[in-house]
Amino acid sequence: MLIKRRRLIIIVFVLTVIFPLLIVQATKLLIMGEAYFPSQNDDILFNPYMGWAPSAEGGPYDQPHRLVYINTTWRELEPLKGEYSFDAIEKKYNFEYWNQKSVNIIFRLNMDFPSKERHMDIPDWLFDEIHGNGTWYDLDYGKGFSPDYSNEILIENHERLIRALASKYNHNSQISIIALGSIGHWGEWHTKQDRDKNISIPFPDIEVCNRYVEHYIKSFIDKHLIVRRPLNIAKDNNIGLYNDSFGDVLQTDYFIESLEKGYFDYLVGIAQEPMPDYWKYTPSGGEIATPPGMACFDKEHIKTTMDQIKKCHTSWLGPSCPVYYSINPELQENYDLALKTMGYRFVLEMIKHPRKVKAGSIFSVEMVWKNKGVAPFYYLWPLEISLSDYDSNIVFQTKLTEDIRTWLPGIKKVKISVPIPDDLNPDKYNVCIAILNPLTGEPAIDLAIDKRRPDGRYSLDEVIVTE
Repeated sequence: MLIKRRRLIIIVFVLTVIFPLLIVQATKLLIMGEAYFPSQNDDILFNPYMGWAPSAEGGPYDQPHRLVYINTTWRELEPLKGEYSFDAIEKKYNFEYWNQKSVNIIFRLNMDFPSKERHMDIPDWLFDEIHGNGTWYDLDYGKGFSPDYSNEILIENHERLIRALASKYNHNSQISIIALGSIGHWGEWHTKQDRDKNISIPFPDIEVCNRYVEHYIKSFIDKHLIVRRPLNIAKDNNIGLYNDSFGDVLQTDYFIESLEKGYFDYLVGIAQEPMPDYWKYTPSGGEIATPPGMACFDKEHIKTTMDQIKKCHTSWLGPSCPVYYSINPELQENYDLALKTMGYRFVLEMIKHPRKVKAGSIFSVEMVWKNKGVAPFYYLWPLEISLSDYDSNIVFQTKLTEDIRTWLPGIKKVKISVPIPDDLNPDKYNVCIAILNPLTGEPAIDLAIDKRRPDGRYSLDEVIVTE
């Protein structure tokens, strides 16, 4: 009798407590849907504004890339005062070809680019105007002419040149980054200082350096700017950095330490403040030391190279980089590893939404994204969600307000509310996701997930639209 009573109590408990809870939970699942986890992949993604950046003057290259680098000189740009050779520059550096390939440009202006022959990288007319004020040099790494950067005539003409460059290219979407070359050998913001050999090529004081930087800040208002090393004016104006000694352990370690702790700038005699977070807002790049830097990717050095990419939050490397060599079976795996780590790498890890939604109502969606790269995406490109029918036609699409520039390395949770049109036909649809290029309105960033459609969108799970 006691056993029967216990059974009765259990049955009543199940019917009155457990079963209603199961009904509620089932109803919630029906309303909210189950989480969908896209299948991830380990593909190399040749996405905009990241990866290798070989010289724009060469090509085509066997190794894929989405950036090229221009190292031009004032002598090339303005051979006669006030007459700019933009057409010749664009022809020499293959602007049309790279544009057809959807390859963007990093642009650096140089006044002093050492080479094997005695030469000058400023125009003859400017040399005459400054009365030859500067230093001819013949050093272990090359010959050239270093102008006196403090010369007022030089500074005034530089400001005029930068204004002209900005007038031509500030709104040109093909050029994505402006490197603040201008000062020092190779535009690297240093001149040769060797006490043992009694060599000291003059370098300008900080006030003069800042004037050159300000020329770029005032003129290139729509471009990301980058400079060779941490400067207080760079920190104050959200300017990125490039490490042209990437792969050199001592110099790169010093670069990283300068970012994290600041440093005493012996060339200008002041302390430059740390810039540990600059990469969160503006690009970090560089050039591999001892061109083409193949040793950085061999078995002995690849771990160090990868550590440098991670610590520097590197988005691109060039013009010295592996692109100049054909596919190399021995080193290719390490090249690819670097490409999978540099820049951004977006993965949609989970999406959750109701299984059913009524036409004319709100479609609530939760997403979990992960940036597996070392840097964010630095441009305001819209995230799109869309619905496709069984013939793969996009029948509804909308741009979301999510700012993907905030997707730093790690997890990013996104919650959105999407108004479904009241005239959308009742049917079952595929949910699709994409990141669009605002200039074309088309999907332009590959994700590290499967089910990529021919149009660049990614097909996810399904939703039923009801009347």
